[in-house]
Amino acid sequence: LSMQSCIYAACAELRDCVSCKLITASQRELCSMKKLQLSVIYTEISDIMKIESLCKICFYQKSENLIFLKIIFIYLICEIDERNHQFQHSILNIIQVTAEFTL
Repeated sequence: LSMQSCIYAACAELRDCVSCKLITASQRELCSMKKLQLSVIYTEISDIMKIESLCKICFYQKSENLIFLKIIFIYLICEIDERNHQFQHSILNIIQVTAEFTL
């Protein structure tokens, strides 16, 4: 499976588990454990994607024709390093579009 499909699968399972209305205590406990496992997996996948993206950005920043000015680049890296995953996603999309347009 690709990284993106793993994320979608984990999100779908987490969404199903959150919306379930289980009756027995053991089923509720099982659902809670499943939610915890999925959130850990999602965090690990997100961290891997962040590292890969930063490596690609650093590679292109080493060239003579910089994609971003150094100050903007440093600011973006600091923002990506925050824990707000939605903001990380939008910044990485902006970086990708800018890089593709520049190249």
